[in-house]
Amino acid sequence: MTEAIKGGSIRTAGEYHEVIGTQPTRQYNPNAAGLVYDAITAKGCEDLPSGLKHYPFFTDNSDEYNVLGLYLTLQGITDYFNTYRTPNKNQPVLKLVAPTGAGKSSLVNRLIGGLERYVADRSDLYAIVGCPINESPQGLFENAAKLCPHCQNSLENEYRNRWHDVPVKKLVFSAARGIGIGRLEPRQTRTGIENQRVVNEIILGANRGILEIPEFCQHDHEFLRSMLDLFRGGVLQRGRQRYKLDLVILAHTTRREFEEFGRDIKNNSPLLERLRTIYIPYIRSLRDEKRIYSADLSSLADSLNLHLAPGALEVGAKIAIRTRLKGFPVRIDGKDVTPNAADKLLLYDGQNSPTITQNYRRIVETASDKAGEGLDGISPPKMSRELAKLMTATVQCFNPLDFLSALIRWIEETPVTEMPFQSSWMNEAKTVQREFQDELLTIVEKAFEGKYQTMIRDLFNQYTESASRSLDPQRPIDVDPVTGLDRLAPDNKLLDELEGLMGLSAAASREFRQKFLTDQVWMKKKGDTDVDDFPKLAEAIRRRVIGSGEKPREILRLVTPTPDQQVLIDQARERLEQTGFCPDCSGKAIRFASSELRKR
Repeated sequence: MTEAIKGGSIRTAGEYHEVIGTQPTRQYNPNAAGLVYDAITAKGCEDLPSGLKHYPFFTDNSDEYNVLGLYLTLQGITDYFNTYRTPNKNQPVLKLVAPTGAGKSSLVNRLIGGLERYVADRSDLYAIVGCPINESPQGLFENAAKLCPHCQNSLENEYRNRWHDVPVKKLVFSAARGIGIGRLEPRQTRTGIENQRVVNEIILGANRGILEIPEFCQHDHEFLRSMLDLFRGGVLQRGRQRYKLDLVILAHTTRREFEEFGRDIKNNSPLLERLRTIYIPYIRSLRDEKRIYSADLSSLADSLNLHLAPGALEVGAKIAIRTRLKGFPVRIDGKDVTPNAADKLLLYDGQNSPTITQNYRRIVETASDKAGEGLDGISPPKMSRELAKLMTATVQCFNPLDFLSALIRWIEETPVTEMPFQSSWMNEAKTVQREFQDELLTIVEKAFEGKYQTMIRDLFNQYTESASRSLDPQRPIDVDPVTGLDRLAPDNKLLDELEGLMGLSAAASREFRQKFLTDQVWMKKKGDTDVDDFPKLAEAIRRRVIGSGEKPREILRLVTPTPDQQVLIDQARERLEQTGFCPDCSGKAIRFASSELRKR
């Protein structure tokens, strides 16, 4: 019979009772919050090194509403459903508040769409046929007095209290048909008998699932106050009929509207008391911001036959994210630490910064959220639109060298009403421009290294191995029988030489090795590590392998290189084109590096 309920072939409450009668209530009849929680966790949960959790439910590509980079916020939302999946808890309205363009609509659509798919896949959920509130058959044999008015009347008059004959069906949610999913628009909640009838039908139909109230603060205030019984205890009075409902009430609005709503304490205090408000900030993860732009702009680039130069989307993402960040002290290990924008860009992108590791990311992000970080700044849609506008005016290659100045002018010329922190945002954009130019110069210099790359990688591996052995008091020993030397001993000469080139003292060297190895272990979990993940060490290794490192710079500074030097320049350009540059942007990169080095 268990196979029957899971196969969706149960037809009557009597058949249903044979299976469900001895089962725990939550197994086949979770409350609405529990059902949403089950939908989220059915996709699994990944523990991140930062202590945050990643729920694939929000990013599984099952529809176009992927929600990226909001781990802490999504964890808070999931915790809400977890808290109120216990029956009989006084569940508040879940209120999502976000600045325009933060993606709250995508989040709501993912919750609703994901719940629809989960209920469709879960074939052990049933409802009484003809019930206006999708009531579970359990009410028929557990406590018929608590059935909805329609089902009580049907049971008494149509079935003569023979509850086992009452027909049941598999529960299927549908936003389009208003079953298990309801949506109340502001236009529907204006006073009027016809409107009230429609509103009641929407609310009743959403039972056991989600009632969405978009643009919460735009609804008629008389209507909202009339909903207090529903908000407080799930009770809806429909004429003489009283319905006890089990709903997740999901309201959402913009930050600006909610702040205005909150200022009217006299009229709105009872409503505010029934809200569990969760703020949705803009994305602060560079990787996820780039994914949004890539989804929006890659097809545009293809249609324009336009090459996206390396860093093209990243610089736009960096500018947008830096306008969203705030600097303030955070308590870490008993000390006040103030992460700067560069620290946070790394931290929120899943990397360790020079001053803060992923272990402290949750502390930093929690404190930042409480301070309102991410609620101001350039939104992803706004930056994406501006990049698209610049792309349509570009020929052949979309290169940050060309368009960064245009982005800075856009910020400068936008009215202050649209960009209230215009001056600081412009400074952030100029910082990103300088960083990109420095990074590009390094990339061009590396392109001249060519034949040295294998030697640099080998020396990096040797340093890693020797550093590890030098800090391991229980390392194995392998004595060469001829020389009497330990073949597994660290190469102290190499360690001292490279750390000397980094300007480290003996005490500082040990500390550097410990942090270097800790960072490497963490980075390897995300993929292979590279010498350039450790800039100071990379510079020391290059000086050891190539010499002073000035030779590529000397060539680049030349106005008229010799034929042999031109060969080296052409080879460097070819190497750039092997790493994502096109003939146009590789030539511009080398010309930029030459011009920049002549100024220094």
